Amino acid sequence: MTTSETQPVESKSGLRKLIRERMRASSLEERAAWSESVLSHLQQRPDWVRPGGVVTLFGGMASEPNLLPLLSWLQGMGMRTAFFAIEGEVMTPYLIEDEQDLVPGVLGVLEPWRNARNRLKLEDVSVALVPGVAFSSVDGTRLGRGKGHYDRALEKMQDICVRIGVCFHMQVLPAVPAEGHDRRVQAIVTEQGWMELSH
Repeated sequence: MTTSETQPVESKSGLRKLIRERMRASSLEERAAWSESVLSHLQQRPDWVRPGGVVTLFGGMASEPNLLPLLSWLQGMGMRTAFFAIEGEVMTPYLIEDEQDLVPGVLGVLEPWRNARNRLKLEDVSVALVPGVAFSSVDGTRLGRGKGHYDRALEKMQDICVRIGVCFHMQVLPAVPAEGHDRRVQAIVTEQGWMELSH
């Protein structure tokens, strides 16, 4: 292992740079295969599914696992599926049925068509599959892209929904720098499987 893999990165900017370098060292084909493994691990252990509840997903970025194939599986398991739309400084979940309900947003991130009938409250979300630049394998601390959108949403949802970080294994480190507003996840799923965390 290199020093960067065994030593915690002191700053958020340094950690974001490290993960960008790791991503550049991987190919689209490798990340596609990892995505398949992530999906398999999620589907092989459905105890996180809450039938009748709402699960939020994410997608659209090449540096993140592709979760779109989960849509039909989750619906078959009795869950409603939603994506977040960024509205000002907040994220609002909207129900979606399939990929046709999604459009490219900022930086290619997929967002839902905004329809008042499909608009939900954060309190309606029972499970959140959460992206991140990096996650701590020790306590679930999450490093985002710096805008704070997920932190604000997770702060409101943290007592009422299951929070699962979904990423590639290269994005998991023992220590991730955190500030008071940074939110944590309760578990992490990568191509190598599930990680249960201590808090």
